Amino acid sequence: MPNHLTRDFTDAEFACKHCGRLGVQLRLVEALQALRDRLGAPLTITSGYRCAQHPVEAKKAKAGWHTQGLAADVAGPAPLTIWQALVDFPEFAGVGVAIHQGYVHLDVRPGVPSGGRVVWAYDRTGRDVKWSGKWAELPK
Repeated sequence: MPNHLTRDFTDAEFACKHCGRLGVQLRLVEALQALRDRLGAPLTITSGYRCAQHPVEAKKAKAGWHTQGLAADVAGPAPLTIWQALVDFPEFAGVGVAIHQGYVHLDVRPGVPSGGRVVWAYDRTGRDVKWSGKWAELPK
């Protein structure tokens, strides 16, 4: 039976879809809860913690933030709505916008200067592309 990590999120939502392991960090879940509260709308976790053998992570040269329990891909409100709300959430130091797929990658990675943010977008094929962070410049 799932356990609540916050008012609206359970551990099962963040479990690895490959092995079922629960490895999410509470500071990520708490930041997502605060974002959800601000948006006033549910956030669906499409990908939370990933073990190193998860098919997405196994393809990478270096494991991503999901393997440390510091990242989640979320859907719910439109990516633009989530993006606009992030101005008040500096704890999300990594933001990947997938407007064509309808989700946003959010992570609470360490080491980003205060007020800074690593931002990228995913193109129609799901590849990472450079993006300056201005919505009008999001690749089509």
